[in-house]
Amino acid sequence: MAVYARPRRALRPLLADTRGANLVESIAALGLVAILAIAGFELFGGALRGQADLAAVTTPAPATTGTAKPSWSSIVKK
Repeated sequence: MAVYARPRRALRPLLADTRGANLVESIAALGLVAILAIAGFELFGGALRGQADLAAVTTPAPATTGTAKPSWSSIVKK
């Protein structure tokens, strides 16, 4: 028993020290958020891209004023 008593006494100050606990908790939380973000993009990325493409196609181009350069679609003959 005397052999195990010394390492326990040596570890007590290290186990009681919590100076780096906030940093470790913050890194763990950041890692969890990153994993959830990656999983979300993997699951919903295709649907979001499809919605963005649909919005880009169906949104009308802004009207040009007299001082602005004409858009390419107004130059090309239809």
